[in-house]
Amino acid sequence: MSVVALLRVGICRFGCLAILGLCSGSGGLPRPSEAAGPDHAVAGEMARLIDDALQESWRRQGQAPASTAPPATLLRRVSLDLIGRIPTVSETRSFLADASPQRFTKRVGQLLRSPAHARHLATVLRRSWIPAADTPQFAHLVEPYEAWLTRRLKQGACYDELVREQLTVPVCEQAVPVDSDQPTLGSPAFLAAADVNPARLAANTTRAFLGLNLDCAQCHDHPFSRWRREEFWQVAAFFSHPAPSTSGQVEPWTIEIEETGRVVRATYPEGEPLEVPRSRDAQAGPEALARWITAEKNPYFARNAVNRLWATCFGSGLVEPLDDLSGAEPSPQNALLNALAARFARDGYRLQPLVEGMVRSRAYRASARASAPRETPPPSASLPFHKMPVRALTGEQLHASLLTAAGMDPTSVEPQDRQAFVARFFIDRPTEAERSLSQALVLMNGELTNELTNPQQSPLLITLQTAPFLGLDEKIELLFLASYTRHPTPVEVVETEAYVRTHPDPSQAWANVFWAFLNSTEFNTNH
Repeated sequence: MSVVALLRVGICRFGCLAILGLCSGSGGLPRPSEAAGPDHAVAGEMARLIDDALQESWRRQGQAPASTAPPATLLRRVSLDLIGRIPTVSETRSFLADASPQRFTKRVGQLLRSPAHARHLATVLRRSWIPAADTPQFAHLVEPYEAWLTRRLKQGACYDELVREQLTVPVCEQAVPVDSDQPTLGSPAFLAAADVNPARLAANTTRAFLGLNLDCAQCHDHPFSRWRREEFWQVAAFFSHPAPSTSGQVEPWTIEIEETGRVVRATYPEGEPLEVPRSRDAQAGPEALARWITAEKNPYFARNAVNRLWATCFGSGLVEPLDDLSGAEPSPQNALLNALAARFARDGYRLQPLVEGMVRSRAYRASARASAPRETPPPSASLPFHKMPVRALTGEQLHASLLTAAGMDPTSVEPQDRQAFVARFFIDRPTEAERSLSQALVLMNGELTNELTNPQQSPLLITLQTAPFLGLDEKIELLFLASYTRHPTPVEVVETEAYVRTHPDPSQAWANVFWAFLNSTEFNTNH
């Protein structure tokens, strides 16, 4: 039985009230009194760091930042970025009815402390740390890995703890990761995605957790890279298993460079001294590397974390490319990245205040429409983050938002069904994504769209047909709130009303309008 069919059982009792926003509660989010916490002050400091740095950059270049986006747009944007879906009608009505000047800050706190944020952040981190899981070969890692991350995020684990725990998972027989169902162990997914191969682990670890691209140095000294082949294999040696030396003694923390016969000893990137203990424990190497990676003095760890999370919220990193911070040129953006990274490390790598600071900043709340420059900027000048770029929805965001718009709970869908849909709508960089023909056809005529726009199955459409206390204008408003998180314009009301009144089948008319909304650019982008 489809998920829509399962939900039809309860629609008669709860559907209309839930969709109209008349039920108590707010979709599993904490009440406003629960939104404030000890992280609030740190988040405020982060936001001021961002505002001051970008404001100075705009001033120097004669560029006025874009005006603040409308409240409904901000609610939709921050909901997509923090919980991975558009707001429900109930959440939208509650937010727009709040006259408090702090309503956006309060809403951010509610979203960050919701279980939905932990689930969404787990997806964000998984895609950053194990991009291979988006391929068929490693797709089986997605569900257990995200489940582990979600659990640890709900428990309040900090960023450095998450990294250490998965780098130091014990392995069985020096090859196969152990079962991670034990609550005291990290997830083995990161190791499994590299087949516990030292070279692949070296490349994946430095890229995911340090923002360093050592891959090109695996086979040779690259003419355009600062990293040498020997340095790559010195990192790989941390993951090697103790091997007998020519004297017959076990040489821990060493590895042979492929096809050379040369043996190198484990050394931290950039040659930082390492005192190698004479341990035969295969875990000693990864544990030592994990300690160095997550140390506050590490020049890359915090910068990489901040840069990747910034890209999630703003569409691009403060420094590009995301996986190669070693060659970052001096710039205002780089200086801001350094300041945020230092504050993040000093705060103990807590994710919540960092993300809250980003979304409370002036730049995040900017409209997607740029303001006219106060003066003509120099030809070489870049104008960073003076407006919010339009971003395509990721497959996860699109799937959850389709269900939310129809009045359904996205978490009720079987993981394999969600993953099958998401795989069809994979995008790498949201600001550069273009909908392919096959994706457009799936969204127009796919099984999920057909179910959600079926007048006899969709909770939203059933409400529009059966709610006796709603006038036609109110039904149109409900449809816009559910789909676009905004009220319709007078012209949109007139056009929609004319279409519904003149259609021979009113129920199908509502379905057709909803189908058009779900396939529109406004629905399919974060703007």
